[in-house]
Amino acid sequence: MTFLSLLITLLAIVYVGVCLVLILVVLMQEGKSGGLAGSETAAQAPGALTDTFGAGGAQKTLFNTTAWLAGAFFIIAVALTLLGNKLSNEGAALDLGAGTPAAATTPGATAPAAGTAAPAGDAAPASTGNTSN
Repeated sequence: MTFLSLLITLLAIVYVGVCLVLILVVLMQEGKSGGLAGSETAAQAPGALTDTFGAGGAQKTLFNTTAWLAGAFFIIAVALTLLGNKLSNEGAALDLGAGTPAAATTPGATAPAAGTAAPAGDAAPASTGNTSN
């Protein structure tokens, strides 16, 4: 296993972890209907979020955490894409056409212009009109 494939594997594991934590943090935020931060669980232990985040700081902390996790999510996604391209040697995203020809053509071969007939050698055989076998 090369260093690059090991790095991609580790980044993928971190990426999945960031995704799961981001989902949980977004679900904990207060929305129009209160979110999980104002749910029955928080109502059963009224001081739990206040003790953890400070008075009124729960939503601010959740918002900041969401912003940092979203940034990490996008940075890791771009890093995985670039490293995956480098590993597969395709490099289509940022290669800018270095060293690969657009189309392989044989010298002297040209396509017929639109609306012109194909050369006689490429035409289909003409029907003799005899349909009996």
